[in-house]
Amino acid sequence: MVFARDLISTLRRRELDVAAAKLADETGLAHRPSAEGEYVAGTFRQQVLLASGRFAMTVSVSNWCRGGRRWSSTLVSTSQAS
Repeated sequence: MVFARDLISTLRRRELDVAAAKLADETGLAHRPSAEGEYVAGTFRQQVLLASGRFAMTVSVSNWCRGGRRWSSTLVSTSQAS
C-alpha cells in the first residue's frame, strides 16, 4: 500500500477548511487562516473539537481596510504536544 506524500497534512488541512467554512456560515465572519506557530491576537469565541485536534476560534477586528472595520475569525490549535 502506497500513500501520497504529506497525506496527514493534507487531510488535516481539509478538515480545518471544512470546519472554518461551516463556522463562517454560522457566524457570518470571514475566516482568516493562520500558519502554524504564527502569533494570533483576538478574543476567544469557542472551542472546536476535530479529529486532528482541539482548536480555538478567535475573533479579531482589522482597522486597516477601507470603509471601516472588518471582523474576521481564526482557528488556532490548542492541542498540547506530548
